[in-house]
Amino acid sequence: MKRYLEVFFRHKGPLVGLIVICLVVSTAVVMILPRTYQASASLWFDQSPISDSSAANSQLTPADQATALIHEMVNTRDFDTKAGRRGPLATYYDSTGNFPNSDPVTPIVHWLEGKPAPTGTTRAALVDSGVVTTLQKYVVVAPTGPHVVSLSFGFSDPTIAAGTLKAVIDQFGEQVKSTILATAQGSVDFYDAQVAPQLKVVQAADAALARYVTSHPDVRAQNAPFDPTYAGLQQDDDLARQDYAALTQKLVQAKLTVASLEQPGPYGFRIIDLPQAPLSASGLLKSVLFGVGGGIGVGLLLVSVISLLLVATDDSVMRGSELQQRLGLQVIGEVPLLSLHLRRADAPRKALPPKLA
Repeated sequence: MKRYLEVFFRHKGPLVGLIVICLVVSTAVVMILPRTYQASASLWFDQSPISDSSAANSQLTPADQATALIHEMVNTRDFDTKAGRRGPLATYYDSTGNFPNSDPVTPIVHWLEGKPAPTGTTRAALVDSGVVTTLQKYVVVAPTGPHVVSLSFGFSDPTIAAGTLKAVIDQFGEQVKSTILATAQGSVDFYDAQVAPQLKVVQAADAALARYVTSHPDVRAQNAPFDPTYAGLQQDDDLARQDYAALTQKLVQAKLTVASLEQPGPYGFRIIDLPQAPLSASGLLKSVLFGVGGGIGVGLLLVSVISLLLVATDDSVMRGSELQQRLGLQVIGEVPLLSLHLRRADAPRKALPPKLA
């Protein structure tokens, strides 16, 4: 350890300068990197937008169920590409060609080979891939209460951040409406197909009851004896009418649901806080501190490696214990290491020349 300290203090100027250079470079890199602007929004859910009667979901709050549903949608390619092209994100990637890529080597190889920029379906595929990567990485969804869900999205452009988050919310609303609409339309078709046959059953029951009353008019007389056939026909007629009324009510309710789903605007939730373009970047202080800490860490690592190499390659001066450990020989003498101040003090003074006569 003493050798390392001696090497450090012997070359402290260059080594400290190296730490300072690393600190300045890392801080400068952090400062010139693009800033991230965070757009946020809040949604209110009275209940889960898509009903699920499973036992596990019955224990969750509406916000928890909605959060899980949004996560599932954001993690699908179809949803992300539609949301990206609905907002400004896909247009930004298409116009700038700044596609995020998990493989940084391929673009460099293409640049060195002088390949032209991709066009047509290849460019569209790169745009969609960039949109999917960006949304799945930077869209954050979290419940902030039993009914409130918070969404945020960070990007280097504040306008694109707000526009993309709004597109995600709009696409979520459209996806929810299309899912519920398909179910509601299926219910309309089902009940509509059931109502007409049930109406015929009611009409047949009415006709049978009317025919029996016509042939047996005494069944309606006051204090008429009990007629089991007449009672059975009345019960069949009442049941047929009840079934018809229930089917008609369900058909009307399904049609009302379809009509409300066809209206513009979100369904099953409402937007409390609309996405707004942020005025300032987020996490600037954190980035600067990270840059300063990273620069100091890299500088100390380089200083340690350089000191280790200097100690390993410098065999001009050694202590007796180090020499004995390295060579395995007995040391018979050792020159003491004197400081510069002591060496100057102990140096013999030069005699003055004799005074000339």
